[in-house]
Amino acid sequence: MMALNRYLAIFDMDGVLTTTRSSWRIIHETLGTDNRINYDLYLSGKISYREFMIRDITEWLDAKPDLCASDINAILSRIEIREGTIEALNLLRDYGFVVAVVSGGLYMLAEMINLSFRFDKILANKLSFDKRGNLIRDGEIMVNPTAKGINVNDLIEQYSVGRENTVSIGDTPNDESMFRVTQRSILINPDDNYLNPFGTTIFSEDLLVVAEQILKEFRIR
Repeated sequence: MMALNRYLAIFDMDGVLTTTRSSWRIIHETLGTDNRINYDLYLSGKISYREFMIRDITEWLDAKPDLCASDINAILSRIEIREGTIEALNLLRDYGFVVAVVSGGLYMLAEMINLSFRFDKILANKLSFDKRGNLIRDGEIMVNPTAKGINVNDLIEQYSVGRENTVSIGDTPNDESMFRVTQRSILINPDDNYLNPFGTTIFSEDLLVVAEQILKEFRIR
């Protein structure tokens, strides 16, 4: 039965829709590079997110100068989608939810996922390639991982859904910027005993459990 009211569910991608915590990191692992120092510099405010992004790309190209789009797609295609994703999204749609992705991960992965699951909106970060498809030291930042609340506010305005009818779903403290904006929020499978200070924490490998919790919290099922 369709709900009369319209709702908005905003999902992080890495670690939420996928079982892999970081689409950036899986490329590092495949190429034998490491971005932990750069990541710490970014989190501490010593470098901008753009500088962090360019440093990551530079490390990849130092390891494999001819790295191309097909190489990256091959790596990303190994990432597993979380169990129950299609069932969760279909359930939310049945009850009037717009479903969107806001991720600091790679847009190439978001596009792959979107081929199967057809989100209403996907926002993630884009790599750049030359005319031959080779990776270059550039990219387009659509989402700053620690400032996702900006994207969430934009989506709330775009779809004319109030904060009280919006839920955000993430998996790390970086997602707190989303949680602060939406009236409801769910943290899934966090590391280090971290709990969501703004909403609900769920430990489950099945995303359908998350969707059912969302309906429960909105009291629409």
